[in-house]
Amino acid sequence: MEIPQKEPVRIASGLTISFQKSFANYLFTDGYTLAYFTINGAGGSKTIAGSYADGIWTFTLSAVSNGLAAGQYILYGWVETATSEKYEVYRGSLEVTASLTTAIATDQRSNLQKQLDLINAAINSYVVNPVEEISIAGRAYRRPTLIQLYKFRALTLKDLREERRKENIRNGRNVSRTILTKMVNA
Repeated sequence: MEIPQKEPVRIASGLTISFQKSFANYLFTDGYTLAYFTINGAGGSKTIAGSYADGIWTFTLSAVSNGLAAGQYILYGWVETATSEKYEVYRGSLEVTASLTTAIATDQRSNLQKQLDLINAAINSYVVNPVEEISIAGRAYRRPTLIQLYKFRALTLKDLREERRKENIRNGRNVSRTILTKMVNA
């Protein structure tokens, strides 16, 4: 199995992963060492040492031996010279999720995602039962029209995209940016 060439952004508690890095400007043969350091808001921190071979540093991150409980961490990477000068080469988010063996089965969807799923189910129900008003035991129930559902779905999708964009920013992930253009007659 090939070892990834970039820093991890997520690891499950109880697992071990490896990653490799190389920097043309900071070679081991020139006296540089590379290290990574994790820290979280609870004050826990741990240095992750690596091994060097053929111009590539290999790091093994174990959530168990590094004492990483489920939560959000910041992963820092730096090179250090023999004279203790440090240069930052990486800073990003690291999410440690609950152990796969002890995780409780829960619905991980956001409220907006649950809402969108319910709207889609209501839209699909029109295929089976296209009636807008139903009378049960003398009481009339009026369902939203398909047009209302499609409008509500569009608004919910917009809010869900914004929620995901904010979550990606908060977790240090790449954020896709859309450039909107407007054509006008000159």
